[in-house]
Amino acid sequence: MFSSEDAVSHPGVSAVESLLDERPRRRATVNVEHVLTVLSRAGESMGTPGGGHVEHVAAYALLLAQGLDMSFQARTLLRRAALLHDIGKLGIDESILLKKGPLGPAEWEQVMLHPSIGERICRPLRVEKSILDTIRHHHERYDGTGYPDGLKGQEIPLFARIVALADAYDAMTSSRPYRKALSPADALRVVTKEAGKQFDPVLASTFCELMDRR
Repeated sequence: MFSSEDAVSHPGVSAVESLLDERPRRRATVNVEHVLTVLSRAGESMGTPGGGHVEHVAAYALLLAQGLDMSFQARTLLRRAALLHDIGKLGIDESILLKKGPLGPAEWEQVMLHPSIGERICRPLRVEKSILDTIRHHHERYDGTGYPDGLKGQEIPLFARIVALADAYDAMTSSRPYRKALSPADALRVVTKEAGKQFDPVLASTFCELMDRR
């Protein structure tokens, strides 16, 4: 059985921790936005062939945020959370993330650690709690069958519910070595079908309306 401690021994995580553990003098000069971008790119390179995933997720998340009339400050935090949502993949074996065939039970068990690993990686950055919560909970499901904590409905932080939807939509509409991409129309039909199960029903309805307008 894998643990988050086992997973974070991955070389990619060690490199990140080295950056975060530099002397205070240099750490004070590092631009936070730059660090976030570097980390998000590093996470994206692990298991998302083709690139652009984190930017797509951030764009879809911001579209939803605008539809919900969220404040500029909230949208800024949401964007950062979306960029970092998959950073925990740095702690997962690359051979698993890039595997072309179906994953076995033990491999899925390791992949399912990436939200908690991501939270651990980003905690030293002292980012806002809403960002850490999004990283940890973006694979929770509205019906309570997600991971890592099995949160249900409104127990799942709003940012995490938004990023979960944006993440799933981009995954469905992107090709992978083991499957073809769905068309936007087919992906939106899945979103509608999964409203109240995988996704927050209000967010799902709002997202579909906004995408239809586009």
